[in-house]
Formats: sequence, structure tokens, C-alpha cells
Amino acid sequence: MEAQKLLDAAPYPPEIIKVLKQTLEEAWASISLTVAPDRVDDTRASLAHAIIAHATAGDRDPESLAANALAAVRNHPPREAPTDP
Repeated sequence: MEAQKLLDAAPYPPEIIKVLKQTLEEAWASISLTVAPDRVDDTRASLAHAIIAHATAGDRDPESLAANALAAVRNHPPREAPTDP
């Protein structure tokens, strides 16, 4: 849910937001089976952040956005939340 909120809040017109959301879903579909259940929200949020960052840099191609977001998540996976002792 956080990932969708991040994309909804991005400073782009609705047609670009739609592309960013489709890109998130396509990127997520390609890795969803490899993500631990407790890492789903963080991983989707990381994908959304990366998609927004690349879109801000001028990239609007869905395939390129997805590839770059997936590479970012592979290179910098979301950290595990600290556990209380």
C-alpha cells in the first residue's frame, strides 16, 4: 500500500502516474515469488522509490524504469527492521 501512496504523491500528471504504477506492478510481478512475506511492503516501497527517482531523472520508458528499479533493489535491498530484544 505504501508503494501506491508514494506513486500517487509523485509530482507528475495522471498519465505519467498511471505509467509509473503499471511499471511498479510489472517489476513486482517479476520478483514477487522471490521475496519473503515479511519483506513485501519494504521491497515494493523500494521499487516505487527507485521508479520515482529514475522518472525524476527524465526516464519515462516503462521497460527502462522497471529494469533500473529492479537493479536498484538488487544492489541495495531493503534492510531488515531491527528486532526488539
